Amino acid sequence: PGGTVPFSGNGTDDGSVTAYSWTFAGGVPGSSTIATPGSVSYSTPGSYAASFTVTDDKGLASAPATRTVTVSNFTLSATPASQTVMAGQNATYTATVTPVSGFTGTVDFTVTGLPSNAVGTFTPASVVGSGSTTLVISTAGVAPGSYPLVIRGTSGPYSRPVNVTLTINGDFTISATPSSRTINRGAAATYTVTISAGPGFSGPVTLSVSGLPARTTASFSPASICSIVGLGSTP
Repeated sequence: PGGTVPFSGNGTDDGSVTAYSWTFAGGVPGSSTIATPGSVSYSTPGSYAASFTVTDDKGLASAPATRTVTVSNFTLSATPASQTVMAGQNATYTATVTPVSGFTGTVDFTVTGLPSNAVGTFTPASVVGSGSTTLVISTAGVAPGSYPLVIRGTSGPYSRPVNVTLTINGDFTISATPSSRTINRGAAATYTVTISAGPGFSGPVTLSVSGLPARTTASFSPASICSIVGLGSTP
């Protein structure tokens, strides 16, 4: 898209050629009345017919001579459509270029909409014709929240965008009370575990315990805490 095609024509007759006529479907200019109109630009992908006729001094027009111009194209897709990570973790997306109508151009990649402190890196930074790139976004120092991003592939004047979403989850703290219990053999000890959600944290938190003595079992009720807003506890 955006490229040009040079055109030139000629005609002979028993008499003399008095007029030339070109039509360029999808091109700029769309027509010409000279034998050599030069370069015609095409900006929209697709296949287009160029037609050339000549008229003699008796007013008779020739059969049209035609040529087909194919303007190649590409599509861009990205996976996953959305991703959630903890602050400080990396988020990874894959962007894929698929050629249309024989596309062989170089596609360069960019991403917009990154939150403050986030850094996005494409590997590779471009592909030729077709292929995929991996976008890794580092989120160190990024505030929790949901961020709409636009991954864009550009080849010359032609660009394809695809939308994805990056969600940065907040952190949480955990505490348990009491800090110590003394019981008789065969008795049960109960502790209350409390999850405190930081800004932007929404869970879930799955609980586990380690360091139990031999022949001792433990269980949580509930086993995990979901949709935390402020505080959540389990015994």
